[in-house]
Amino acid sequence: MSKWAILVDVEGFGKVYPVRPGKAHKLVGALMEGIYHVGTTVCSNAPNSIFAYQVGDGFIISSEFGLNAPSLPLGICIFLLRLVATRGGFAKCAASTGEMADIKGCFPRVIQDNLIESHAVRLGSGLMTLFPVMGTALINTYTLSKKERGSVLIWDKKIDISSDQGIVVTKDDGDYLLIDWLHSRSPYADRFLEMVEITDFLSNFETIIRNRIKATPAEPEWIASTLNYNGLNA
Repeated sequence: MSKWAILVDVEGFGKVYPVRPGKAHKLVGALMEGIYHVGTTVCSNAPNSIFAYQVGDGFIISSEFGLNAPSLPLGICIFLLRLVATRGGFAKCAASTGEMADIKGCFPRVIQDNLIESHAVRLGSGLMTLFPVMGTALINTYTLSKKERGSVLIWDKKIDISSDQGIVVTKDDGDYLLIDWLHSRSPYADRFLEMVEITDFLSNFETIIRNRIKATPAEPEWIASTLNYNGLNA
C-alpha cells in the first residue's frame, strides 16, 4: 500500500552553521518541536500515526497507513515551513509517496550481533551510528526536493489534493505542483500553529518574511523562486 512521505530540511544550513551555530541548531530544533507536536496530538494514534527520522539538517516523515487523508500531510508541510519562518529561517518541503522499512536485518552479521539500542555499534572507545531504516519514501522525496530552488513546498501529484479548498498552486509542472505555503489555507496547519502559540500568521509575519527573503544573502535564483512561488512579489 502506497503511503505519503515528507522530506523537510533547513535551507542554507551549511552557510549558517559555521558563523551562527546556535541559530542553525534553533532552526533544526523548530522542526523537531513541530514534528513532536504533530506526532503527539493529531497523529498520535492509527490511522494517522507518523514515523520521523532525522536526516542531517532535516527530517523524513512517513505515514503508517495510506493516502486516504492528503489534507493531513499538506497541513504538516505548511505548518513546518511556517514554524521555521517564524523562528528566523527558511525550510524546503517535498511530499511524495513511498515506504520506509527497517533494514537492520540487512546489516552484516557482525554488526547485528553488536548493535546498541538498534542504531549504533561500539568501535573501541568510539561509536558508529547507523541509520536503521531505508526506502522509497526517502528516495522519492529527496529526488523531488532537488527539482526546485528556494523555500518552497513541492507536491507530488500522485497525492491528489484537487478536492482541498483554499490551496494556492503557483506552478504545475506536470508531475508535481508548487504550493504557496504562506497563503494556502489549511485547518490542520492552523491547529498545529496554535499549539506553538502562533495565531494570525499572515497578519503577523507576511511582511517580516518578505523583507527577510529579500535581505537573505542567497543567490538571486533562490530569492526569486521563494518570492514568486509564495505570492510575495506584489
